[in-house]
Amino acid sequence: MIERGQKPIVDALAKMTDGGEGDWVLCLLAVLLADRTTTKTTTGSTPYYLNHSAEAVLLVELKYPT
Repeated sequence: MIERGQKPIVDALAKMTDGGEGDWVLCLLAVLLADRTTTKTTTGSTPYYLNHSAEAVLLVELKYPT
């Protein structure tokens, strides 16, 4: 049984690795970054912000501000 908070991570890994048959370890960091920088409806904030009291800055934003 998968905990509710882990289901989006498992679903994303399954999509990126053809149902979990691929090398999921290579995709794990990207999936975790996406999950941690996505605003959650329950809190209205990102998990990254709740942990660090600041929004995450992606490396690409240093060169191309959004």
